[in-house]
Amino acid sequence: MNHHALLRHIVNSIAEWDLKMGVSHDLWLNYPLSEVEDLLGAPFTQAAQKEFCDYARPTLGEVEWVDKQDGFCRVHVPQVGVDHVKSL
Repeated sequence: MNHHALLRHIVNSIAEWDLKMGVSHDLWLNYPLSEVEDLLGAPFTQAAQKEFCDYARPTLGEVEWVDKQDGFCRVHVPQVGVDHVKSL
């Protein structure tokens, strides 16, 4: 699995939001499930979800994936993760 590609996409999304609007709080990002799976190069199963969260923890903190339905999912990036990305 390519955890780095998904992490890089999330980091770049946070940086873009910060550049355009300024971000001073935690974020919820919406993704088509197919995009998450394309970035990972594998199905986004419960195990893949846990592996990604473990991989991303040093950069984004305790990310949480929710609402994996209707072809979409949401990821919550806590304030600590947003602050870390802004410091890069």
